[in-house]
Amino acid sequence: MGELLGLAFLSLVLAGPSPPLGADGAAAPRMEPVWVVLRATAASTGPFVRLGEVADLPNAPPRLKEFLEGLFLGLAPDPGGLREIDGGEVAARIQELGLPADLVRVKGSPRATVFVEAQAATASPGGKPPESAKARPAARPGPARAERAPREAKPAVEKGSAVTLRRAGRALIIEELARAHSAGSEGDVIEVQNLRTGKKIPARVVGPGVVTPLAGDAVREAGEKEGE
Repeated sequence: MGELLGLAFLSLVLAGPSPPLGADGAAAPRMEPVWVVLRATAASTGPFVRLGEVADLPNAPPRLKEFLEGLFLGLAPDPGGLREIDGGEVAARIQELGLPADLVRVKGSPRATVFVEAQAATASPGGKPPESAKARPAARPGPARAERAPREAKPAVEKGSAVTLRRAGRALIIEELARAHSAGSEGDVIEVQNLRTGKKIPARVVGPGVVTPLAGDAVREAGEKEGE
């Protein structure tokens, strides 16, 4: 149906008034052929390729030019892909309209390479594919973030805190209060002050808030306690 309407439209465009007769009664020369100049490359802006996207019609009458430019030639390639349409395909598609072969002629490039891009509508004039997008310069690194120092574990004994001074004997365990004069983690040797005797002795941290005097100091303090 569309082809029949197109043919009827073209008949009105091309028919016009009867050509004038010459002095000898002969018909005037027919109109010169309409040239379809195929481009080498072309950008398509929709799902279908139209003749006006791949070719120029420099001498076509305005109404005929408008009609032919909207002629569908087939599906457009996928974005980023290519499709080739040769002059023979274009000529065959035009002849399907029922136009005389000598009325519309195809010339120019033997074939048109059609491409589709996200912004094909902004393709450069003449159907030339736009230059490939230049690689964006790498983002300038900002000031390096200072690496966080590993969070130190909270010491088992803090300086100035009250601790349990624990002595383990053969049959019993004696615990007294002491004050830490330095901080330390488990296994560290720190100085503590026995709150009962007031003496300062070295002790080993054995747990949170718990210390035990070194061997010599434990024996010496035990002897002093017995002598009291």
